[in-house]
Amino acid sequence: MPRPVLLFDLDGTLADTAADLCETTNVILEMHGRTRVPEARVRHLVGGGA
Repeated sequence: MPRPVLLFDLDGTLADTAADLCETTNVILEMHGRTRVPEARVRHLVGGGA
C-alpha cells in the first residue's frame, strides 16, 4: 500500500514561494510589534534552489 507523501519546497526549486514566505515573516514581525519588510528585501534570502 503506497504511503502519502508531503513535500516542502522552501528553496523555490519547484515553486516561487518567496511572496508567501515574506508574508509569513511579516505576520510574525507584526505579532511582535516590528515593522513589515518589503518583498524585495526578503526575496534575495530565499529561492534559487540548491
